[in-house]
Amino acid sequence: MRKPKSGFRATAAGLVAASIPLRRTLLLGLGTAGLFVYVPRIVFTWFGDTLGPPVALFVTGVILMSIALALTRLQPGRWSRGGQS
Repeated sequence: MRKPKSGFRATAAGLVAASIPLRRTLLLGLGTAGLFVYVPRIVFTWFGDTLGPPVALFVTGVILMSIALALTRLQPGRWSRGGQS
């Protein structure tokens, strides 16, 4: 497998970062899709065919998404647009 280029990573991360202050879902989706392609490639480039790191990455992602979901359910007004429920 060839090594992923850093420009691709920077572009995907930049789209995600720009989508937050601009509140653009399209940019967030494109950046997330780019990272979704990039992250597995770099994990398998660095760690080869071992199973531990990809599983750890998956578990960490599930935990982070669970925390985000819990935060939006505990304080719905704080995380919506304009601070209103």
